[in-house]
Amino acid sequence: MSSAAIRLDGKAGGFLIPTRAEPLVLVPLRGKHGNDQDGRQRYALIDHADYMLVKDLSWRAHHGRENQGFHAENSRTHSRLHRLLLGLTAEDGRHRQGDHANGVTLDNRRANLRHATPEQNGQNRPLRLDNRAGLKGVSLEKGRWRARIGKNGRHHLGFFESAEMAAAAYDSAAREMYGEFARTNAR
Repeated sequence: MSSAAIRLDGKAGGFLIPTRAEPLVLVPLRGKHGNDQDGRQRYALIDHADYMLVKDLSWRAHHGRENQGFHAENSRTHSRLHRLLLGLTAEDGRHRQGDHANGVTLDNRRANLRHATPEQNGQNRPLRLDNRAGLKGVSLEKGRWRARIGKNGRHHLGFFESAEMAAAAYDSAAREMYGEFARTNAR
């Protein structure tokens, strides 16, 4: 495997550089989203130990809703690769989900996958596409920067002189409230 970056996702930050110490397999994705906007093949990344589990299945790139990026989905059953690797079934329904810790949904290495409740999975969501501040939990209201966080409702964290100060307040609250599932501005 070369030391060149391999593009896993069409979004910024979707690059991973595999190392020789980590035996990885790139699973080619088919379908209308199988290539990125530049015509390059999309791949899902899995551990070598999982190759036998997925090798006989056809996988396609499936675009998620909002800003969720792409998932690897089985072409015939429409089941997602991360759910297969985590042992999640249709019976698990909405009560048990799979989460990609680093937020790259085509990175299906075991070290990046974890079980999550729907609430935990939502806490690890990326920045919304309609966010005008460019920072999670931060908005500009009447010339002041406001920080808010949601857990069982919205919680006002305060008004701040700068967007960076508001982002720091959000990040601190997110780490306290969400623990390992917190997606902060300082990644």
